[in-house]
Amino acid sequence: MFSKKPHGDVKKSTQKVLDTKKDALTRLKHLRIVIENAESIDLKQFFDQHFSHIYYVFFENFVTIEASLKQKGHKSQREELDAILFIFEKILQLLPERIHQRWQFHSIGLILKKLLHTGNSLKIRREGVRLFLLWLQALQNNCSREQLWMFSCLIPGFSAPQSEYGPRTLDNLINPPLNLQETQVTIEEITPLVPPQSGDKGQEDLTSYFLEALLKYIVIQVKSLEWKNKENQERGFSFLFSHFKKYYLPYIFPNICKENSLYHPVLDIPQMRPKPHYVMIKKDAETNEAIYCTKEPFIKARVIVIRWLVSFWLEPKPHTGPHIPGMEGEVLPKNIQ
Repeated sequence: MFSKKPHGDVKKSTQKVLDTKKDALTRLKHLRIVIENAESIDLKQFFDQHFSHIYYVFFENFVTIEASLKQKGHKSQREELDAILFIFEKILQLLPERIHQRWQFHSIGLILKKLLHTGNSLKIRREGVRLFLLWLQALQNNCSREQLWMFSCLIPGFSAPQSEYGPRTLDNLINPPLNLQETQVTIEEITPLVPPQSGDKGQEDLTSYFLEALLKYIVIQVKSLEWKNKENQERGFSFLFSHFKKYYLPYIFPNICKENSLYHPVLDIPQMRPKPHYVMIKKDAETNEAIYCTKEPFIKARVIVIRWLVSFWLEPKPHTGPHIPGMEGEVLPKNIQ
């Protein structure tokens, strides 16, 4: 076990991770050494055997860093947050079977709410989206309604899902409204970990920004979860994509024909669509050219989804594809290649 040893004796670091007499920060440093120098198979086995120690080390250090961020909030504390989130990601990736059984369900959910808080910087919120999708990919059907509501609120600009409690937004899911008639005991309010800094680059279109992130992460993270049964990777993707279709596609493509199918296409000529109405929204500061936009909502989101789908259909194969005269330099669809 632990055949790679470019950084000292990894076995000694393993022992120090498990040594409860050592402080949490020391154990964290040695846990990082183990993660960075162990073979992937050995690392999976190590996490499976010592999951309780590993989560304790992570959580104790996360709490310390959170308190430090709220007191100081300097660049060094933000770098420490990035480092502890690396450990958090490894926990999500290497322990999907336990997470699927709701291991540390409330603790992990609380941490993700702190990352997804709308008062955080865009970088932290986007990282929260990425880690939340990893968690949901592991939970699959063992998640609760709250996680599905949160998934439906990850991309701002869409209608809030309805429930018996009224509209559900990311804000009231992270910090539910108080009802003092039910109980006098209230949970502590969740506050931002890293508010936007003065030099942070903003985004004019948050809907497009988070939509692109969500579509990217539900694909590229599929194989990052180390399931013992590899079929769960595809199940995890199917779970996320089915809920994307449920919560977002009806708004992005409100007039989509549900009767259409790749296997049983409708070949009738469709009715003419009305011509879109464009309005000038602003002028370019450098060129003074007018910038127009259609009044139709989610038009940019529609373009993003279409481009995302096309990226899987048009895949460049520079050396393996056949030569077709007149198509030099063109990217050919897979069915032509």
